[in-house]
Amino acid sequence: MALHYQVVIFLSLKLNTMKTLLCGIFLFLSIQYTHAQKIDENGRLVQNQASQIINLPPATPILQQLQTAKGSQEVVVEFTFPATIASGEMRLFHPREDKELSVFVLTASSGQVKIPVASLVSGMGIVGLYKDGKLLKTLKVRYE
Repeated sequence: MALHYQVVIFLSLKLNTMKTLLCGIFLFLSIQYTHAQKIDENGRLVQNQASQIINLPPATPILQQLQTAKGSQEVVVEFTFPATIASGEMRLFHPREDKELSVFVLTASSGQVKIPVASLVSGMGIVGLYKDGKLLKTLKVRYE
């Protein structure tokens, strides 16, 4: 019976030592992380230099429909190609069939295209932005 108490006391001492050791490690790590230097994504100290915002041209093409005035007979679509593309074409498709309705040749990297409402089917259409036959972006346009 005395041996049983000795084993229990030995194990409890060992568990207390392990608990103390683990608590010490976690305390040490938490202190290290709370007092660590704040470094930004470029490896600079945050306090040393303010970040600068640089406006770069879009990496992906932008295609959006602008608000149409009531009674207007055209839909205006704004486009912007990525910085590496200077020209392309915009194609208007039937909204429910695989049928090309119009092609607009684009000679600038950004701008607007005015699509006549008469060329839309039921006031709707699908516009695709293309470069060398490759589709870059699509947009569903509506006349309301």
